[in-house]
Order: sequence, then structure tokens, then C-alpha cells
Amino acid sequence: MCTNFKDGLSGEEADFDERRLAFGDNIKELIPMKTFCELFLEALDDFTIKLLIVAATAALILEVSLADSDERATSWIDSFGIFCAVFVVGMVTSVNNYQKVKINKQAKRRGEDLTGGYTLKAA
Repeated sequence: MCTNFKDGLSGEEADFDERRLAFGDNIKELIPMKTFCELFLEALDDFTIKLLIVAATAALILEVSLADSDERATSWIDSFGIFCAVFVVGMVTSVNNYQKVKINKQAKRRGEDLTGGYTLKAA
């Protein structure tokens, strides 16, 4: 590569092309942003949420199958309330995480370090 330790690189374009072929570009690739659906499924991947879903499903099956004929029309309401609560928790968590990921990606595009400093960008 013929680097001069005293004067540095020669500055010729062929020298830079040779170095790019040997070492690659000195650019950090951006990590692809997670989709909202991926974040929602990630929010539901919690032991407590899974336990609530299993409990709501079991309660729904038991309440509907064991209820009297006159109470069967309204026996699903408790389980449906649990499913709604799980959905709301998943949505709030995924919206919050989506906003964080979006802000983080915008900061990385501008070259900002989220700790308050700035990173150097190659021209």
C-alpha cells in the first residue's frame, strides 16, 4: 500500500481506490428500522402478557361452555376485557418503542451521538 509514515497518503485517486478494494468503505451501515408490527409482536413477547392471553382464553372457553343458557350471551365480557387490556398495553408499548426507534434513526442520519456528542463523518 506504500504508505509514507511521515507524509501520509499520496492523495492520488488510484491509491484511494486500491485501499477501498482492500479494506472496504469506512462507512457504518444503518441498521434497518423495525416495523410497527414487529414492535407490536415484540411487546406481546412478555411472560406476563402471555400469561394474561392464556388465562383470558381459558376463561372464555370455560365461561361460555359452562354458563347457563340465559347467561351465555354475556359470559364472554370478562375475557374480552382482558384481551382489550392486553391489546392496549401492546399498542402503547409498541408506539412508544416505534417513536424511540424513529428518533434514534434520525439522530444517526444526522451523525449525532445520543450521548450528546457528535461523530465525525467522512466527506
